[in-house]
Amino acid sequence: IDEFASQRLALRVLSGHLVTMYEQAMFGKITSDENAMTQTTTTIDSNLSGLFEQNCDVTRYVRNAIADSKTDCVRMFDRAPNVVVYDKRKTHANSPPFTYIPEHLHHMVFELLKNSMRAVIECQQENGDQSSPDEQNSID
Repeated sequence: IDEFASQRLALRVLSGHLVTMYEQAMFGKITSDENAMTQTTTTIDSNLSGLFEQNCDVTRYVRNAIADSKTDCVRMFDRAPNVVVYDKRKTHANSPPFTYIPEHLHHMVFELLKNSMRAVIECQQENGDQSSPDEQNSID
């Protein structure tokens, strides 16, 4: 089953990437220079190429996932733990660019945070603690 699921996921990513590349090429995101007789592809977000974002801002997507996780946690438990993010990559001036699928990054981080926030709240309820602890995450 794991091999089937991973092949299915890979097929969905490849087909989604192909469709997105086609849409970027066909629907108003191609500019042509008639004098030079060349075509250059430009997208609304110049870092996007199909589904992939070159030089992906990981911190931005992690912060969005934190906000979404907190909203979900507050809806379920009427409170949410604080989340502190330390981006270790910012301390290194020559950190390599990170190319990834932003939606996938957000989904993975959201699910991890949602589960960990639920566990923190349930643990607090078992112990009778009503304070809001910090949950710390680092991005390497």
